[in-house]
Amino acid sequence: MNPILSSLTLLFLSTTLSARMPAPERRFNDSLPPTIYELRLIRMPGAGSSLNGYLGALNEQSITLLQTGANRSKPALEIPVADIDQLKFRDEKSVGRGLLYGAGIGFGLGFIVGLASGGTSPCTAGPGLCIHIPPAAAGLFAGLIAILPGTVIGGTIGSLRVKIPIKGRQTVYERQKDKLEQYRRRGNFNKN
Repeated sequence: MNPILSSLTLLFLSTTLSARMPAPERRFNDSLPPTIYELRLIRMPGAGSSLNGYLGALNEQSITLLQTGANRSKPALEIPVADIDQLKFRDEKSVGRGLLYGAGIGFGLGFIVGLASGGTSPCTAGPGLCIHIPPAAAGLFAGLIAILPGTVIGGTIGSLRVKIPIKGRQTVYERQKDKLEQYRRRGNFNKN
């Protein structure tokens, strides 16, 4: 059977079978920890340097910034809305997931391309150096080579941040409050 056809058949069957299987029933707070979003707060010009941490609270005229790293033991900071240019959020684990997904997708696509190439034809040239590479080995080799660009692309995509402009204006802050609520850190503020 053609290796391309068999690979595509396996891919089709695995996706259709997994799509038809019922998802396990899960309640909202069952076994999944809440997503934690890192915050980079960009201040208005002249208001000070940028800050990193977690969004703790959304107050009327300010936000509460929970600090990270060496500043973790310091108390939370109250940053007035007038000092905030923009807020940038990123899922704390998104870079690692992006690297893993990128490596997996890179290997899979490289394997399919290598398998589709059919390897090299058997040697008929006579004496001398002649190497025959079967299609499966060509697929494995191409998959291993494609891991690197897939990892780089996945890590780059995973490191992207959601930007929410405030521009130091209270009216913009009030409009963005509902959107900001999803990025607020809840519960225990000690980072594990």
